[in-house]
Amino acid sequence: MSSSQEIMTLTQQDLISTSKSIEESWRKRRIVPDITVVELWAMSFQEELLSQLEVYSSNRDSNSNSQLTEKDGAPNVSLAGTSSGTKSATRKFIGESSLLACTEVLKILLRTNGEKSAEVFTRFHLATHVTKYLMRAPMSKKMRDAFASVLLEIAGYNSLLLEEFLSVSHELLVFPEGSGSGNVVTHNKCSWRGCSRPFFVEWM
Repeated sequence: MSSSQEIMTLTQQDLISTSKSIEESWRKRRIVPDITVVELWAMSFQEELLSQLEVYSSNRDSNSNSQLTEKDGAPNVSLAGTSSGTKSATRKFIGESSLLACTEVLKILLRTNGEKSAEVFTRFHLATHVTKYLMRAPMSKKMRDAFASVLLEIAGYNSLLLEEFLSVSHELLVFPEGSGSGNVVTHNKCSWRGCSRPFFVEWM
């Protein structure tokens, strides 16, 4: 008989534990994390966003919505095919509560570590990945608002992050010249554009 087993990678465990540590250290003791901790967290967050986006993209391309998300909003993907007498490993991506914690960590790092955190965010292209996740991943209104809010804070921090944000936004929102068509505008995209309108008006 076949059976399944949910797994969580070491990187995911690092992301969750580091997020909790950063948030608690700042809120309770006003301790600013070391830059090596910021780098570990940024790398883990980047990997999680990329992994989830890959799942959403592959499911969209195959027009398959079965078992795309769990009750907590985390996507569910089989890492190995099932067959008689074998076990399948199912990667359990982190859910909404953990992702919301990540948005809080982004704010804390920018407000406490300033330029050092911004440099790490630029190196790991977090403005790009957060923008793509917000535009392409299904999510609750609460999480969409949280991602939109923190993304505007990231983009508004310095010129490099702003340039990265505008570049990926242009890629996702503007139709190619002469194509006559473009990306399908989903509910998430419409909501994102609504949240971001004051920002775009300010910089146009």
